[in-house]
Amino acid sequence: MPLLAQRQEARRRRSAAVSAPALALRAASRPASAPRGRCLELATRSGSPVEGLLPSGGAMVDGEASASQVVGGSWTAPKGPSPEDDVLLDKWKEEGKLHVLEGVWCCVPYKVTVVVPAGQESAEARTRAQEILDGVAKQAEAVFSHFVDSSEVSTINKLGADEVHSPSAAMRKVLTLAATLNRMTRGAFDPAVLPLARHFKEGNTTAGEVAAYSRWSAFSLADTGLKKSHARSALFYVSR
Repeated sequence: MPLLAQRQEARRRRSAAVSAPALALRAASRPASAPRGRCLELATRSGSPVEGLLPSGGAMVDGEASASQVVGGSWTAPKGPSPEDDVLLDKWKEEGKLHVLEGVWCCVPYKVTVVVPAGQESAEARTRAQEILDGVAKQAEAVFSHFVDSSEVSTINKLGADEVHSPSAAMRKVLTLAATLNRMTRGAFDPAVLPLARHFKEGNTTAGEVAAYSRWSAFSLADTGLKKSHARSALFYVSR
């Protein structure tokens, strides 16, 4: 085969490989043996495991998730703290040099370790750290929560068709990232499925006409602002 024909054939094969069935990341519950509550299951759009990518029988490849695959080298489980670290941690807690702040915000647990700066009162450092955490949570909620009627995302959801909203810097950054993920996953990741979620929550078993406007493609983000083609299109809770 002539050299030119060989190169053309190689390009054709690479193109075919890229055009293979698109992969989607689907949130799924971990098996009971998994150490944490959620994992990413690698699946095709139809929901079937991708042959050769998922371990057979749901076996855990790296001990962290049933749908993981180690590529590009070996994987080594991270080591936890040593017994000496635990002793030092407890000692610092007793001496007021360190605080562990735990709580739940928007159903998401958080855990923050605060090391008290030299010369600062322990109680003051803890109070200040908690104030910062609460402030960040409230600020994010005021922008990104569709549960808050006065939030920016709720304002966007109330827009009429083709009305333009000038997004804040934080909202624009998040929506730009969301648009990138939507494009990279070929629509598997979609921040605009709120109407569809509500539709099924009401007991409907088919998507019907809701699917037509319950997607990111109903929105357009440009330098001039954000607008949507359908008044009922709405963004889900988006967060950084």
